[in-house]
Amino acid sequence: MDIRQRPDGSVTWYSDQEGLDLGRAGGPKTPTAATQAKYRLATVAVVPLGIAAGNGGVVSWQPDNNGIDYIISAVDLDITSAQSGQTVNIGTAANGSTSSANLLDTLSIAATGTFDNTTDKGTNGKSRQHLTAGQFITATASGTPASLAGNLYITYWPV
Repeated sequence: MDIRQRPDGSVTWYSDQEGLDLGRAGGPKTPTAATQAKYRLATVAVVPLGIAAGNGGVVSWQPDNNGIDYIISAVDLDITSAQSGQTVNIGTAANGSTSSANLLDTLSIAATGTFDNTTDKGTNGKSRQHLTAGQFITATASGTPASLAGNLYITYWPV
């Protein structure tokens, strides 16, 4: 594999064997709508689930706070040990101790499995959200999720 600099300033990861670009990032600082684009790579944060009661007790996560906004394109909740009789809300919040349900709303955590904000989003959940600089993704259980275990996979990219 080669790393190649493009004339527009972007960088590609090029496969000699396949003869194609496998990924591209960068580009001009101020692209023109008709002729240029910026290229962004999505990032996936893998956040272990907590077992605390209260707002943000399951997850309280913030990307590197470098003053930029992000698009949250997916959250995937992988439950490896369930908590009977409880639900979880996941969403974007102003701080790490505020509950939000704008990604996953009132999802039962009584069974193991993988759940996402497209198929299992609930009433107020959405398939994507804008995360303003300084905001958090929080996950809040409806009780004390003492036996809950697994990970939250958050897919995001800079705006």
